Amino acid sequence: LAHGQKAGKRQADAGPDDTICTGEVVQITASGGNTYVWNPGSSSASIMVSPNLTTSYTVTAFTGMCSDADTVTIVVSPMPGAGAGTNTIILPGQSVVLNGSGGGNYSWSPSMGLSCVTCSNPSASPLQTTTYMLVVSNPDGCTDTAYVTIMVDLLCGTIFVPNAFSPNEDAENDILYVRGSCIIELLFTIYNRWGETVFSTDDITKGWGGFYKNN
Repeated sequence: LAHGQKAGKRQADAGPDDTICTGEVVQITASGGNTYVWNPGSSSASIMVSPNLTTSYTVTAFTGMCSDADTVTIVVSPMPGAGAGTNTIILPGQSVVLNGSGGGNYSWSPSMGLSCVTCSNPSASPLQTTTYMLVVSNPDGCTDTAYVTIMVDLLCGTIFVPNAFSPNEDAENDILYVRGSCIIELLFTIYNRWGETVFSTDDITKGWGGFYKNN
C-alpha cells in the first residue's frame, strides 16, 4: 500500500475484461485516481488498444500521495477464416455440394436452391447462375465472409464472366475466366482505366490472374 491508502479499499479500476476479434480496436478506461500510468500504454485515463494476442494491461492510479494498481485483460478471438469452395458449372436440374469451411456457425445466402442455409455443406441446385455468400461466425461473434458461384449452363445459351474474383493465391477464385461450354472462338481483353491492355488471350483455357507487368 502507498502512503495514506487505507487497507481493504481499492482505489484503481481498469474496467471490465473484454473480448475482441483479431484486428479490432477497443477503448479501456481507468477510474479511481486523478492521474494514471498504463503499462503498456500512456498516461491518459482512456487508451485505445488493438492487441494481436490476448494481453493484460495494468494501470496505476494516483491521488495525491496515494496510488493503487489494477489490471484488465483483453482476450483476442481469432477470425474463423471462411471458405466457400470453388466455382462450379452444372446443367439445369443438376445439384452440387457446397464446401463451406471455417468452423463455428454457418449462414448461406441467398437461400434459393439450397437444401440448408445453416449447414457447412448444403446441396445447391439453382435454376440460374447464382453467387452464394457464406458468413462464418465463431462463439465470440467474429465473422468472415466467402463467396462461390454456381454457373448453370443453359446448353450454350449463356456466356458468363464473373464480376469479381480474388487473386490472393489461396487456390479459390484466383483466375478470371470467360465461362461457356460452347465457345468456338474467343478474344478476351482486359484494359485499365486509361485504356491500356492489361491482359489478352484467345485461349478459352487461359484467364487473368490479376497481374500486370509482374505486379
